[in-house]
Amino acid sequence: ETTVIVSLDDPARNLGLRLQAGPVATTADVTVNGETQTLMLDIYKGLKDYRSVMATLDELKRTATDPDEKRRIEAEIASILFDMADYAKAARAFKDSLQAARENDERLALREGYARALFRDGKTADALAQFEMLAKEEANPLRQFVAGMMVFALKFSLDQAFEREFPEAALRYVQQYEALSEAERGRLSQAEFVKATWIYYAMALIDLKKD
Repeated sequence: ETTVIVSLDDPARNLGLRLQAGPVATTADVTVNGETQTLMLDIYKGLKDYRSVMATLDELKRTATDPDEKRRIEAEIASILFDMADYAKAARAFKDSLQAARENDERLALREGYARALFRDGKTADALAQFEMLAKEEANPLRQFVAGMMVFALKFSLDQAFEREFPEAALRYVQQYEALSEAERGRLSQAEFVKATWIYYAMALIDLKKD
């Protein structure tokens, strides 16, 4: 459940309202206002005041003159929609941003967001297609592994794979992980821990399908 803070007693909100009032802005004022809006955006995010986050992002997008900055803002809007659990809108926003992406890293990050939003929105087949592309395009070994886990789990959900086909390397990895002592697990790298977590997540999705 998303919690939206809307209290007018919020000093951050009141500061934002005060900053909106005033004379016609000069070029310098516009620069300062943009920096102030960015600061307010960070404050609203910390408060999980998503209504104000979206309003600030919309204003930043409206006043953005640099195409790269505008694309970054649009991608951030997609991420906020995902955080708000508005997965259908998030999927559309990620798709639009993906089509406008220029850099490979940017494209991979947006495709991942698009795939996750589709999955959360119940569009399993569409999510599978995006995760399959991500698994082929991703050069980072850990991210490629995660995408591969999601590919198998979604294929299983769509009756396109059998449980016995679960990747053997992943099974061996989790068996080795479970054999570790608590102290040994504490010495694992973040990447090693993330890998185990995603294997368990894929297994949980399979169990949900079986139930």
